Amino acid sequence: MVRMMKLFRWPFIKLTNIYAQDHQIYASEIIGHQNYTLMEDGPRCYDIIDKTQGLQPFEYGQGVTGIKRKFKIFLTKSSMTGKYFGTNSQCIDRWITCKDDLSSPYIQGKKYTFLNYNELWNNSSEVKNSFIKSVFGIKDEQIEALRDADVMIFTQPFMEDCQLTEEEMYKLYADPLKQYPNAKVIFKPHPRDEFKYDKYFKNCTILKTFAPMQLISLLGINPKVAITVSSTAMSEMPKSTQRIYLGTKVHPKIYAVCGDQCNY
Repeated sequence: MVRMMKLFRWPFIKLTNIYAQDHQIYASEIIGHQNYTLMEDGPRCYDIIDKTQGLQPFEYGQGVTGIKRKFKIFLTKSSMTGKYFGTNSQCIDRWITCKDDLSSPYIQGKKYTFLNYNELWNNSSEVKNSFIKSVFGIKDEQIEALRDADVMIFTQPFMEDCQLTEEEMYKLYADPLKQYPNAKVIFKPHPRDEFKYDKYFKNCTILKTFAPMQLISLLGINPKVAITVSSTAMSEMPKSTQRIYLGTKVHPKIYAVCGDQCNY
C-alpha cells in the first residue's frame, strides 16, 4: 500500500533529497532504493540503541537474517530493511548533535555531519526562529512562565514500551519528588508518553509540546534540578543544572527492555 501511494500520490519523492529516521515504521518503503541523510533520533541515540532490546541493526546485535530478511526486502523493495540507524549503503550522511556519539561503532568510518544547534539558532533570523517556535506551538509568555522552574522531569513512554501500570508510573516520579515538597516542578512528557500527568500531579506544570529539549534549552528554560530515568534530553542541560538519573534499574520492567542505562 505504501509503495503504491509513493508511486501514484507522492511521485515527487523520486526527485527529492530525503532526510529521515530510517528505523521508523514505513521508512524503508518510502525511501525505497534512494539515498538519504539520517536524522538522529536524539542525542546519544547510537549508544542507547546498542543497549535497548530489539533496536540493534544487524551489524551490531539483534535482527532478522537469512531467508526472513530476503523476504522483507522483497516486500519493501529496499535493501536497507533491517539495517537501520545508517548501517546500510543507502545512507550517505548522518546528522549528529552530541559529540558522545562520535565514538559509536555506528558512526566510526562513516560519513557524518556534526551540527551545533546553538550556533545555528543564534545565527538564524528572528523570522526563522519565530517560525520554528510557531511550528511547535510555543508562545513567548509560556516560556517566561517556565524560566523560574526549580525541578524539571523528563519522562519516557514506559507504559507503552515496558508495560508499566499507571500506579507504577506515578510511583516512578512521585518518589524522587518527595525531596522537593515546595518546588516549582515542570514535567516534559515524551511525545509517545500517554500517562495522565495532569491527573496524578495536579500541582505541577505539564509542558504540553512536542518540541525537543534542545529547542527548550535554547529558549532559556534551565531548571535548578533535572530528573529522569535515562532520557537523552538530560544531555542538553547546562552545567549549572543538577542532573539526577534514576537509572533503568529503578524498575525491573524497565531494565528488562532498556538494558543497563544511566545506573551511575
